Amino acid sequence: MPSNTEYLTANRFVLEIDGMQVTIKSVDGVKSVTQTTDNTIIGNMGPGKRVDQSIPSVPEKGTLSITIYVEDKNKKFDEWLQKCSSNAGANKVMSNIKSGSLVSYISDTSIGAKWELKQCYPTSQTFTGFDASGTGFMTQQIELTYWGGTQRKQ
Repeated sequence: MPSNTEYLTANRFVLEIDGMQVTIKSVDGVKSVTQTTDNTIIGNMGPGKRVDQSIPSVPEKGTLSITIYVEDKNKKFDEWLQKCSSNAGANKVMSNIKSGSLVSYISDTSIGAKWELKQCYPTSQTFTGFDASGTGFMTQQIELTYWGGTQRKQ
């Protein structure tokens, strides 16, 4: 008997940060990890029978690696990247930390999945595709650090 399971296939990814939308060529590093403390005694089940359990701690920071096509219309996104560059200084970066989401759209343009990114900022940028005789598009790889983990929504 055939299964009624539908597998998530994404035709388009979009990074949404503070009203900015950037179409993504590829993405890697989406994860959700909650750190735990060392085993802690949380109860007693009678003489000599203690209950040890790891207790959830703060969410782990993650690094998202995205590759985008370089576009001339992403002025606001480019300005944010510049404000968070290493030349800007730590105070400027801290004042430009933003929350956003990674959205996966399926073929009928409805949302297939959405991951919330909390307190994210870019940590590095790499441009590729500098070839005057080439016919390919320039791409930009951006490493984003985010805190608070991710929450998958459908």
